[in-house]
Amino acid sequence: MSFVSSNAIVQVTNTVNTVMIAMDQGDGALFASQYASDGSCTIEILNKTFNGHSELSNLCMTLHDKFVHCMHWEGNVSVSKGSNEGDLINQSYWKAMDINNGNCISMGMHKDVLVQEGDQWKIKSRTIS
Repeated sequence: MSFVSSNAIVQVTNTVNTVMIAMDQGDGALFASQYASDGSCTIEILNKTFNGHSELSNLCMTLHDKFVHCMHWEGNVSVSKGSNEGDLINQSYWKAMDINNGNCISMGMHKDVLVQEGDQWKIKSRTIS
């Protein structure tokens, strides 16, 4: 595994965690802002990809409404260099916890490609499995 700076790891971790918090809060604009301007999110179980900030913001609101009784958690964030120069890869686990009883109602994996836009790391593509 190639060296990734600790600063980049902290920024990537903040980006992927902010996505989860934005979803729980129903903040579509914040959710979409964590993606690159041409970012996308593929949800494997739906066999569907959401492209661009408008679709991503709508996705956030759909997920928020569906899982309003949940808190979403990101864990075991693992950041490495991507195959393209300047890209970073995140692989991490996620889970949705029912706020009423603490039960895990869903879990899976995020696979992200991140790019730097200005001084921030943004998700170029995310696959949710």
